[in-house]
Amino acid sequence: MRNPVVTVVTAASLIGSQLAVPAFAQTTYPYPPPSGTQPGYGDSSQRYAGSVRCESRNNKRQTCRVRTDNRVAIKRTLGGDCARGRGWGYDANQIWVTGGCRAEFYYGYRRRRLSDPAAAAGRKLCGHAAL
Repeated sequence: MRNPVVTVVTAASLIGSQLAVPAFAQTTYPYPPPSGTQPGYGDSSQRYAGSVRCESRNNKRQTCRVRTDNRVAIKRTLGGDCARGRGWGYDANQIWVTGGCRAEFYYGYRRRRLSDPAAAAGRKLCGHAAL
């Protein structure tokens, strides 16, 4: 026969664990968290050479010629399916988008050359002059 004290304590702990409030708040942030609280996740614009807006129009492939140094990250998705390898990709000299992907990308490594205002701003619009 079972010990009634053990049975009551076990049942009470199981019920209590289902009613307890979580100790940590759950978030919907993607990994890594955008808050910049973890080392290495500060303001992304400070670590990249610049940003470029690249858009696939009518689901056709578009290439944006920038020196990526094989380092690209999505800054902001503007529309479409922007899954890496399917909706966008890159090599050392360009970023490509297809299938309706529209996004802003960070690219390259930041260099200490601030004499040229356009280079200092580090912003480009694919197919247009620097902003």
